[in-house]
Amino acid sequence: MRDRCNKGLLQSLTRPIILFLFAAILSGCGGRVYYAPSEPVLVGSPYADREDAVGVLLNNAYQAIEAGLLEDASGWLSRAMRINPVEPAIYYHMAEIRIEQGDPDQARQLLGRALSLGPDQQMTHKLEVLLSSLES
Repeated sequence: MRDRCNKGLLQSLTRPIILFLFAAILSGCGGRVYYAPSEPVLVGSPYADREDAVGVLLNNAYQAIEAGLLEDASGWLSRAMRINPVEPAIYYHMAEIRIEQGDPDQARQLLGRALSLGPDQQMTHKLEVLLSSLES
């Protein structure tokens, strides 16, 4: 009789234990979530190694610009700008888009903003080259 009770108890506990373990395993999947672009990362993407949110958004924007999807790129950059409004690369790529869209005045403003943020030497050079191309 006692074995029957133990067996019944074990069977009644098995399902909840399995469900609990399944839920625990799934809850471990809720860590960092990044957008995984459907296209592979471009070899020349300067943001391919960045895993932070802004880096992922910059990488997505870079890929979209390279593919000619300027509206998509603008959306990625807008999101990145909301997260980190002092990242010069965001303004650089936004300026590239504005130039492609035929709005050099807006591009100049974006480039000026990027320069005012104190970018590193490499980014400063890129910003100045793009700005000088607008002056010609």
